[in-house]
Amino acid sequence: MGGVIVDVVSSLSPPTFSDDYDILITRDLSVIEPADSWEIYNEELVCMGPPNLVAGKKPSIVRSTPILNITSRPDILPTWLRAMNLSLNDIRAGARYDHNYLALPAVMTGKCLLVAPEIIVSDLMRGALCRSFPAHALQVACNIAYVVDRSEHPEIARSFCRWVARLCKKATLAQAT
Repeated sequence: MGGVIVDVVSSLSPPTFSDDYDILITRDLSVIEPADSWEIYNEELVCMGPPNLVAGKKPSIVRSTPILNITSRPDILPTWLRAMNLSLNDIRAGARYDHNYLALPAVMTGKCLLVAPEIIVSDLMRGALCRSFPAHALQVACNIAYVVDRSEHPEIARSFCRWVARLCKKATLAQAT
């Protein structure tokens, strides 16, 4: 994009009017100031583990195998559990990691499961390094990119959002194949 440098900041706190940003990508916030928006990605959650752990197992495996928790996404595990008609008391809680990418090596040891957005683990599943369990994904939210009117670089920000939307659309199509 012509030498544009992108700074990515992750926060569990909603942005304020005084925050300095050009683009907000979110799955659960709406912008109340004037902004352009793009639907980036419909997030789907999967419970996954290495094939040797989940292959041929019954759904009860989630009750006996530790499930990792991700600090940066505290909503994921409770959302998935509710959809599966389970509670935190029905599972064995595993270790807590700050981000999914830190938890993936732990999952690959074959001793625990992870509930994660499918887009993060889809390459591992396509490469048969892990499998989802049960086999279906749970659609939970739509990620939206907003370019606020006060952006210092509105055209670059809009171009970036279009690029991210195309990238995620390709990832979605790759997951389907």
